[in-house]
Formats: sequence, C-alpha cells, structure tokens
Amino acid sequence: GKLNDENGWVRGTAFRLLLERGDKAAVAKLKSQISDSKSSTTAARVAALHLLNNLGSLGNDDLQTTFDDAAPTVREVALQLVEPRLAQGLSRTLPARSIAEADGRFELTNDSSRAGYILSTNPETKVVYFWVKLSVFDNAPFRMADDSDERVRFQSALALGACPEKFHNLASAFQSVAIRGGGNRWNHAAVLSALRNSSATRMLLDGLYMGDKANQLALKPMFYELGKQLVATHQPRIVTQALRGLFPTFRVEETERNEVGMAILAGVASAVKAKGLTKAGQPVLHEVIWTQAPYSYAVQREVTNLFNEALAFVQSKKSTQSAKLTAIELLAYTDLATAGPALQSLISPQTPNELQVAAVRALSQLPDAQAGEWLVARERWRSYTPPVRDAVLNALLARAPLQLVLLDAVERGVVQPWAVPANRRGALLKHKDAAVAARAAKAFQPQGAADRMKVYEEYKPVAALPGNGTNGHAVFTKTCAACHQFAGEGARVGPDLTGVRNQPAEAILLHILVPDAEIYPGFTAYEIETKDGRTLTGLLASDTPTSVTLRAAQGVEETILRANLAKLTSSSTSLMPNELEKTMTRQELADLLAFLRGM
Repeated sequence: GKLNDENGWVRGTAFRLLLERGDKAAVAKLKSQISDSKSSTTAARVAALHLLNNLGSLGNDDLQTTFDDAAPTVREVALQLVEPRLAQGLSRTLPARSIAEADGRFELTNDSSRAGYILSTNPETKVVYFWVKLSVFDNAPFRMADDSDERVRFQSALALGACPEKFHNLASAFQSVAIRGGGNRWNHAAVLSALRNSSATRMLLDGLYMGDKANQLALKPMFYELGKQLVATHQPRIVTQALRGLFPTFRVEETERNEVGMAILAGVASAVKAKGLTKAGQPVLHEVIWTQAPYSYAVQREVTNLFNEALAFVQSKKSTQSAKLTAIELLAYTDLATAGPALQSLISPQTPNELQVAAVRALSQLPDAQAGEWLVARERWRSYTPPVRDAVLNALLARAPLQLVLLDAVERGVVQPWAVPANRRGALLKHKDAAVAARAAKAFQPQGAADRMKVYEEYKPVAALPGNGTNGHAVFTKTCAACHQFAGEGARVGPDLTGVRNQPAEAILLHILVPDAEIYPGFTAYEIETKDGRTLTGLLASDTPTSVTLRAAQGVEETILRANLAKLTSSSTSLMPNELEKTMTRQELADLLAFLRGM
C-alpha cells in the first residue's frame, strides 16, 4: 500500500525495503497492483513491475496486461522489461533436412501473437530452417511503434533491435516510429541503432522516401544518416541498386522530395569519403555508382538531375535556408567546375553567416586548390565577418594544398599573422617540408608569454574605463559568441562566461589578452592529422572506442574514425586566439568588460 503514498520519500523507502528483503510473500499484492489501474497510481504500478521482475516473478501474462495500460509510463517500462525476453526467445535457429521432418517435430505457425515455430527454406541450398519462437511478445514492440506517446514509441524502437528481421517486417515498424516522431532526433537515433540488418535499412529508406511527403522535410536528418548507413552495410553494387529504386521518382516540380533526395545522396557521399573509397583529385560521387551494372547510366542521370536541382536551390531566392544548406552539402562532393560559381555566389556580406560558412566548407572540400586562392583574395578576406573568417581558416588549415595557399597569403600581407591563432599554426610550423616550416616560422614570429604580459600591462588602464554593457553585448556577439556562451547565448566550445561577472575587471582582461595564462580542465586543445592528409584542431568533445569528435568554433563538430587517425596530440596553448585586442578599440574592450560583469 505504501507504494501508492503521495509522499515520494515514503514510496521510495517502501520500494527500497521490498527490494532489499526480496520477500516472495509480496508477489500476489504486487501483481494485483499492476492490473488495477483504478486504485493504484502510475508510480505504484511502475514500482511493482520492477519489483516483480527483480523477484523473478514477472510472468508473461503480467506483462501482456501492462501493454494496454492507460499510463504511457507503464507501457514504456513494460517494453524495457520485455526486451531481454525478445532477445533471448528469438535467437535460436535450427536446421531440418526436410519440411516433413520439421513439420513432424514442431508446431509451425505464422501467427505473431502466440508462441510457436516459423518455417523457412534457403532458396539456394534448399535447406529447411525453423526458427524457435519461445516468446509470446513478438508483436508488442511492433504494435507500440504506433503508440500515441512519444516515449513509448522511442522505447519500442529500442526493443525492435532485439527482433530478427526473419520474423517481421522491421522496416514498417521503424517507419511508424520515424514518421510519428517527426524531427525528434532521439527517435531517429533509436531507429538507426536498431537497424542491424542491411536489407531493413534499404526497406526503411524506400518506405520513407516513397511514402507521404507531408512529413519528409522533418525527417531530412534521418534520410542523411540512412544514406550513410546504406554505404556502411553494402557494396557499391547494392548501393547503386538502392539508388536506382529511389530516384526514378524524381520530378522537377516535387521540391520537397528532391530536397530529401539530396540529403540521401549527401549521406551516401559522406560515407564513401569516410571509408576512404575515393581517388585523389576526383569528385567523391564518382565512386558511388557501380558502372558495371546495366542500369548505371540511368542512376547517373538521376544523380546528375539532383546535382542540377542542388545548383538551382542554391541560386534561387525562393529556396528556404534549410534547403540551401542541404544543397550546399551535396555540392561539396562534386568539383570546382560544377559547383564553384554557385558556392562562391553565396560568400558575400548580403548572405547570412550560416550559409556563408557552409559554402566555405563545401568549397574547401572540392578536389582543387583554386578554391582556396579565391577565398583569400585581398578584398574578399577583408569583407569576412568573424564566423566566416574562422570558417575560412579552418578550411585552409585542414588540407595540405590549402595550407600553402594560406601561408602565401600571410607572406603577401593579405592575411594578417595575428588572424591565425597560435594554437592553429602547428600545421605550418611543423610542416613535413622543412622549407615550408621555415617560411611559416618567419611569417608568424610567434609572441611568447612574456610578450603577451607586456600587452596586458599596456592595456590595464582599459579596466578602469567606463563601459557600456549594451554596446559590449554587440562586441560579445561579434568576437566571443562563436566559442563562448553567456546567459545561454553563443556556442558551447570554450568555458561558459556567465559566472565571470563576479570577477574583477583586471582578471577578466587578463584572460582575454593572455588566453594561455590559465586553461581550465576539460578545455585542452587537440590537433589531429588524418590519413587522408587533413589537419584539424579543436576540443575533444567525444572519445569512443571507434572514433573521436573534435568541436571547433561555432560549435561545429567533426567525427573521425580511429582507423583514419594518423596522429593525435594535445596542445600546450589555448584554443582561444591571442591578439584579440587588434580586433577592437580600447573603448569596445571596456564595453565588453562591462557586459561580462553585468553592468
């Protein structure tokens, strides 16, 4: 009865005592609670389910009852508890020499609502297999994939990962979860994590792309991931077959479907590049199409149509920003002749920063160093806003051919040495070519800590200047928001600055002018060299057994497979650039201090 108490402490204590004692005498009362939704609370039924499961007394009939419980939380917990039973009950596969033998030994059924056995024959070997269905719950996660509650649908997708495709059409259930979830990224992640079988990936992709287009744009990130997964689980021949099935539906007037098609193709191209399947100097998508297939020409034609549509999206004033971003990402996998003019047209002060940054990244990925030379043309460099300038630096420092373009621009005085932060000069200062490293050392002539302290002493009077917090907000947005948050505004790269308002103005000024004076734990910069010749710098946002993720300015993250790592080193310098005083006047610096101190 105490599990129904209104007081949370009482309920928690009752649960703990029942769990510790493990008294089987409580089983009957616990079972009565999970079946009585009128007199027992949702919290009590959830607690009873966990206690019965822990006591080993949660029967199949008990769980069947909870799948129809009016409370979504109870249905969600029921799915969590049934998942191990699904995995255990559907894992046994046994051979039989003939249908007669299998039929004589086992009860065969195709009824997914009850236990039994399903018969199948390998069409090539003619060997008969029967799969033992020990569980009566095969249908539960499929039925609940269309549940009215979002969390229940999410849990059903996770449970579906325990169900082999040979029993059910997984793709149909995954499709329900994805469509009902709309743009919910957690639902997308649950579905993608459960997609262990490659044919289920294709079937889900087909079902979502060919289905109702009303909700397709909300699913665009999922289409992109499915395109990546298609390459991860298939050879080029199968990828080409999959594209052949998708893209005959291409129609010039179907803008939404074409946008989704571009997302799929961009995901495919991204995975092809990540797997190292490309050839030097060639557009990535040259490696996507299996040219030995008799239908490869038709697939190439449809892919070309999507590229043309991407060019039209980029240049059209009617296209949404989201559509343009998708088109830009796809164009990054072509070449300079195809995509260069369209991408370059976006890099202007009249274009929103997000589109400019995306266009810069796309240009830098094209297999031609001429794009880098275009990015550092003198007048163009001077027109960049801080986020765009940072994107250009990231792009030029990432690839060896473009690093030389940047160094040449520094030597010619187009790019000021202070514009390249000290912690990001390593790719040039440690270049494999000794002559290039010598040129970089001469061009940058880095300042030491003592030099930065001299600058700090010189600027100390700024801390005493009266500042305007409103003007300082504008300075923060322009100079700091790309890497720091303040009161929820800005990107989460460096430390959150909300709490610095209690620090003295001189202490804040020291951190601005001498970033290396103190580097907070967890904010060490790392430099990565990849086997395909790229150099990346940022904070270590994620570190898993198979990959590492770096977070750079603007909060942009890039994940690198460990198999593609050539070198990973930590930096002794801060990710925050030196010489920020050169980007603002002394009064603007005083205004920034006033803003950070809440004045």
